[in-house]
Amino acid sequence: MTQPTILFLDIDGVLTMMDCPDLPMERVGGIHCRPVPMANALLKAIQYEYMSLNIDPVWLTSWDKGAQIWNERAGTHHWTVAYHLTDKGKYEASAVFPDMTQEKTDKKLIAARYYLWRTYSDEKRVAWIEDGFAPETVAWANERNNKIAETILIDTTKEPIRSDLLSTYEDYEQAAKTFMGRYVL
Repeated sequence: MTQPTILFLDIDGVLTMMDCPDLPMERVGGIHCRPVPMANALLKAIQYEYMSLNIDPVWLTSWDKGAQIWNERAGTHHWTVAYHLTDKGKYEASAVFPDMTQEKTDKKLIAARYYLWRTYSDEKRVAWIEDGFAPETVAWANERNNKIAETILIDTTKEPIRSDLLSTYEDYEQAAKTFMGRYVL
């Protein structure tokens, strides 16, 4: 069985890539975007293949609760949304992590740490799929790897990850499973 894993998932730069004019433009939740070919298959693989293996998907995206439209598009259940923090969440996060609020820390990192703390998941393995990471996020992941639990940052601006997301496949379900096995598990 797979080690319990929190999977933080972004949308822009992961499930949709506006810098790729070859991808068809689509309206998702009222927003024009260019979904990657395996977007639906990836969400389905996470839902139907990997949740049973202790993977807990969490939206960490500027789409906020609008991210759940991607669940509807793919035919999956709505997943928890960890970003943006509510006013109460911001207040609690500043009390729990005062060192992070005194500097210009990446807001998604604060939301990720707050989510892990709030859900008693801080000792769980973390995989985070994002299009680039702030230096403090990389430092946090390295520190977690050394002291707490495995933390994998999957940067979709890097090859071959980007190409894997942008490629076309005969079997998208299998491609999504391969992607998850290669980068998340």
